[in-house]
Amino acid sequence: MRRTAALVVPLALTTSLLAACTSEPAPTDVTVSWADPARKQVRVTWSEQDSQPNKITVEGVAAAPPEALQYLAADQPNQVLIPASLFPVNGTFRVAVSIGSTSGGITSKPGLSPMFDTDGPAAPVLTSLHNPGGTAVQVEWRPGAATEDYTPGDPLDVTVQSTTYMPLVVGAGQFAARPLAAGSGRFTKYLISNLRAPYRFTVRAVNEWGTTYGASVVADTTTTTAAIPSRSVYSMPTPIRGRVTRHRLVCRAGRRCTAEAQPGPGLPVVLQARTDTSHGWVPVGTTRTGAGGTFYIGVKSPGVRQYRVVTPNWDGSPWVAFGSSSGMGTTTSRVRVWARFAKPYVAYGQHAVATIVVWPRVNTTAVLQRWNGRGWIGVKNVPVRAGVGLYSFTAVLRGPFGYRFVVPPVRYQGRTVLGWETGSFVLVTS
Repeated sequence: MRRTAALVVPLALTTSLLAACTSEPAPTDVTVSWADPARKQVRVTWSEQDSQPNKITVEGVAAAPPEALQYLAADQPNQVLIPASLFPVNGTFRVAVSIGSTSGGITSKPGLSPMFDTDGPAAPVLTSLHNPGGTAVQVEWRPGAATEDYTPGDPLDVTVQSTTYMPLVVGAGQFAARPLAAGSGRFTKYLISNLRAPYRFTVRAVNEWGTTYGASVVADTTTTTAAIPSRSVYSMPTPIRGRVTRHRLVCRAGRRCTAEAQPGPGLPVVLQARTDTSHGWVPVGTTRTGAGGTFYIGVKSPGVRQYRVVTPNWDGSPWVAFGSSSGMGTTTSRVRVWARFAKPYVAYGQHAVATIVVWPRVNTTAVLQRWNGRGWIGVKNVPVRAGVGLYSFTAVLRGPFGYRFVVPPVRYQGRTVLGWETGSFVLVTS
């Protein structure tokens, strides 16, 4: 039996055996063997001097023996069959055969078979989880590590690999594990395809003594939401925030299984952008979700652009999350502009120089305007070359006057950048 040595204790005879009269010779050559190739029943045989009635029991070591008590009449063969399913899994046992009957009592000591174990299969261990694309998942596993065998070479040991595996899945609806293969086998990988997530996958391992489960995988779906600002400034970060929610299968009290929303921390997200619907989406930023499944991506604005956030498929032992994308949003971007006078204080009749800087550094024409107390009036169209424009004029209006530049929309690298006006800048003429 595979267990620590500390668990092995002396065999305890049943009460009836302790009380038996032992005038008859005990049965000899008590053997155990498999009765059929499928290992469904254990055959017990023995020898005795004459045809005698017999009592057959099973004794356990550190494990409760099965209810396998049988009585045989004297004219019956010296053989019984015990279903393997009666033996508790992962125990150590031996069979005791005595001479006796229910009416005449037990008249011999027991003849004992060799000890044997009923080691069930070690739980399968997940070794690989991979998403080859779409909603397919490749799962691979290996047999679990067997513990030390304390009854090596016992009569019921199987020298060939006897464990078979059956992939199972539990999906939304009534709690029930559904087989994914036509029949169990000795393969150790399975491609999950055409299954609607969320679901839970596991592998059932079966050998001659029992069943274990392992190599479990949780498959979730996701939803991605993003807040995409409608306006931004050229070359400044466009703050895009959002959240990824995972939808995981939850089965309560073995009744029904439903998808429940949970935060999705640690998932990769990709910010995609395009100029317009005639262009394809391209990645422009990546990050991972933080606590609560939230994310932030700041990407410098190159002009008017459409954005969306994509959560790609992600796999990692022992779970996989299928991706999703947010809705699309359009962000309009305006130019960045700076303006000033070279000397904000001049004397009457001196030259004043107004400077404008436009980003991106394009060629355009800006309009210099002056505030007349009631509104902005045009003063001069000022050429802007490589993002810089200058206008020099003679100061003939005494006092402080506010000016500004107005820049029209421009095209830069195939994208539109909206126009904008500078803040007011003041010239004081004395």
